[in-house]
Amino acid sequence: MLSPNDQFIASGGSDQTVKIWDRCTGECVRTLQGHTSAIRSVSFSPVSLAESGATVSGTTLLDSTVPWLASASLDHTIRLWNWQSGECVKTLEGHEQGVWAVAFTPDGQQLVSCSIDQTIRIWDVQTGQCLKVLTGHQSSVWSVIVSPDGQYIASGSQTGVVKIWHLPTGRCEKSFIGHTGWTWALAYSNDGEFLYSGSYQDSTMRLWKTHQGHCVKIFSGFTNEVWSLAFLKEGQRLASGSHDRRVRLWNVDTGECLQSLEHSSPVMGLSLSPDETLLASSGGYEGTDFSLWSLRSNQLEKRLAGHTRMVHAVDFHPSKGWLASAAEDQTVRLWNLADGACVRTLKAHEEIVWSVAFSHGGALLATGSYDHTAKLWAVETGECIATLAAHTDQVFSVAFSPDDAMIATTSSDGSIKIWDVATSECLKTLTGHSGFVCSGTFYPLGDRPESLFVSGGFDSQIKIWDVASGQCLRTLQGHTQTVWSLAFSADGQMLASGDENATIMLWDAQSWQPLKTMKLPGPYEGLNIANVTGLSEAQKTALHSLGAVSH
Repeated sequence: MLSPNDQFIASGGSDQTVKIWDRCTGECVRTLQGHTSAIRSVSFSPVSLAESGATVSGTTLLDSTVPWLASASLDHTIRLWNWQSGECVKTLEGHEQGVWAVAFTPDGQQLVSCSIDQTIRIWDVQTGQCLKVLTGHQSSVWSVIVSPDGQYIASGSQTGVVKIWHLPTGRCEKSFIGHTGWTWALAYSNDGEFLYSGSYQDSTMRLWKTHQGHCVKIFSGFTNEVWSLAFLKEGQRLASGSHDRRVRLWNVDTGECLQSLEHSSPVMGLSLSPDETLLASSGGYEGTDFSLWSLRSNQLEKRLAGHTRMVHAVDFHPSKGWLASAAEDQTVRLWNLADGACVRTLKAHEEIVWSVAFSHGGALLATGSYDHTAKLWAVETGECIATLAAHTDQVFSVAFSPDDAMIATTSSDGSIKIWDVATSECLKTLTGHSGFVCSGTFYPLGDRPESLFVSGGFDSQIKIWDVASGQCLRTLQGHTQTVWSLAFSADGQMLASGDENATIMLWDAQSWQPLKTMKLPGPYEGLNIANVTGLSEAQKTALHSLGAVSH
């Protein structure tokens, strides 16, 4: 976020701090501390503290031209700062879940915020009071912006719906339907006649005529994240789930895509049944169900519905004929596959449940959540028997060791923690990634002298860890984007990794050398642009990166 005078840049990160940077020198001139979770948005007020008529705890301002700075955090709060002195002027509380974005009105008198709790709030900057709560979105609200004349608010949601609100009354004026995934970015034209919206998940940007409410142009041409991977036991096939709504089966020897199954929404999680006759896929922004696919016929067998918000992860019980699902409604559900009935609903987390895993013996279930904790559950009773609380940010993945004696958790706080299942004690904290640690899995066999854990991160790296010593044995380079998924083959010979750039890599799990790279098809896959005129070299390069060819 650029300051009104264009001299400074503000940024917020997963380290719970706001940093102010000098745009010309690149120097960090101030670090603001106070939030207790990751910061998702920052916004400079367009007017100064003095111009807005505010005081800072009764003290004299160091510089009357210093603007307010607002920061939004997953700790459910918004903070207002005098960023020059580093003092937190006010803390705004009211949202029930993480706050994703903030925006000032042009006069600096009001602040608008949006949250995972599906609401938008309008705040009085001077008093810190919440003036209005806007409801109408049916999913988390990821983006918010105020029109140049200060009369309207635009908001974008997890389902892709963009809404226009009349700020003085709080009334929803229009809903723009077009995006099929998370709308993360919004921008008004200078005259307020047009609104740009960008979707992280459907890989498009749309240009809307604001008052008429219709889309006048669609910009496309981005790639697809690989969110989940699962090896079949025979070791010759690999299943992948990606945000382009596809479950794919790959031949790991040739790299050929054998089958593409169309999911109803972006695929966040995959799990194979113990007999490998069924594949479960979860995810999505429009629905709350998840799918079971027959691997004999490659057809959809059934959909299971019951969650009230998006399902992030699924896992089959090793022997019981049950399936566990974890969702944004803060619950975990256990399902009987024979009749599709929900056996029980597990409730204890206070935020989105991101991950779920059965122990290899089947007696325990582990879950990881945005509430910074992992939990252990007794499968037979549904009782929460332990809460693993040491992370300072959301827990992305949970994994049991092959002997079920340990559990590993990865987090957006940049760490991996190894826990003793019997005592719930944190045995080790592994650090080395730069930024989020998004995925993790144990080496599946006991044929090595050391117990190994593999992690993938926001830094595009894969790290191999000796669990006993906590040492990083090796770092695997090859990905260029966040590594969201990892999976070992059943015989422990191969490791598969999937990233945000639609790339799957196969690694030799003995030498850790890369074996093969498989790329999901781009949006212009196979399009011959050899005879197309009027394209610049930069445009040709971009189209080639998205699958176009010239021959």
